[in-house]
Amino acid sequence: MIIALGFHASMEDTGHIARQTFLWMRKNKISANPVNYAIAYCYIDKGSEQLSNIINEKLNAGKAISSVLLLELYNRYLSELQVQHLKQSYDDLFSILSAIGETIHHGNTNFETYDKTLENCIDQLINDKKDNNKIEDVINL
Repeated sequence: MIIALGFHASMEDTGHIARQTFLWMRKNKISANPVNYAIAYCYIDKGSEQLSNIINEKLNAGKAISSVLLLELYNRYLSELQVQHLKQSYDDLFSILSAIGETIHHGNTNFETYDKTLENCIDQLINDKKDNNKIEDVINL
């Protein structure tokens, strides 16, 4: 199950959630390391019903929320989300690099055609020069 985080929330909304997250962590005596904060933020943001249920069960039973539990929740819910984001980033990067490769290939093909045309023009000018034609006369043709 992947957590539905509010990635597109406004600055005010995320600031409010961040303040609520720190208050909740302080109230529950949870250290503010990145893993704990990420899970606490998801809990406050209501990003996953399953995650919230697990935490609520512990709190309703009067049990402390341990760093071990938060790490387990992180590995179960958020690491899967990170893998998906990494895969999407990889796919996007691959698409961009493929497009760049195509552009370079077409550029090389166009350059080769241009280069051959230029060589033919130079050869033509050299031949006309040998035939005692003036360059100005050849250009005017």
